Amino acid sequence: MRRIVLLLLTLLALPGAAAAAEAPDPFEALGLVRMDSGIRAPAFSVPDLHGKLVTVSAGPGPATILVFWATW
Repeated sequence: MRRIVLLLLTLLALPGAAAAAEAPDPFEALGLVRMDSGIRAPAFSVPDLHGKLVTVSAGPGPATILVFWATW
């Protein structure tokens, strides 16, 4: 009985996997460009919440996450 259920679940999942493989890349659909791993961000500086100038290249570790947020 378990084999039959497993077989049916597998057969039901295959069409979904095939459709997902043929789906267009959502980044391309939105006109976004993926950055390759290991590419450095352009050098720029921005003020933090306290007015101190922060440079991207002077980050604390090997990776820096930037979050651009606005309330408009």
